[in-house]
Amino acid sequence: MTPDAAAPGEGRHDLERLVRAAQHGDQLAMSDLMDLLAPHVARWCGPIALQNGPDAAQESMIAIFRGLAGLREPAALIGWARAIAIREAVRIAKRERSRAADPLDELPAPNDPLLAVEIRETLARLSPDRRRCESLGMPSPAPATGDLCRRAARRSA
Repeated sequence: MTPDAAAPGEGRHDLERLVRAAQHGDQLAMSDLMDLLAPHVARWCGPIALQNGPDAAQESMIAIFRGLAGLREPAALIGWARAIAIREAVRIAKRERSRAADPLDELPAPNDPLLAVEIRETLARLSPDRRRCESLGMPSPAPATGDLCRRAARRSA
């Protein structure tokens, strides 16, 4: 075995030593732990919080380091950090969704050029079938009514 090769389980022991040192205030250990966790946290938060993924990752890292002293089993760091990251990502995603769902304070004027841009952007996010139904003023296509909507779209074209 070469000096650079790690013995089985040695990586886990290194992680445990790193966590213990960070728990006791070792700044270098905290920095190394941050470097280790940051890519994982970003990967866990991104798919949940979407465009707010970086914010969720930052909030998660803050929560992880605030709670680090209370982690009793350093070997459980990754699972513990993942649970925190997911919790924070869900919290931020819900908060942002509720902000987006706030009612309009004022309606745009019918001749407002920004209204046309907003409508175009909204329609671009819809599936082609849903766009057809919306442009015909029909309800969204449920599985049973999707064919009806498509037939109506073909007839109107």
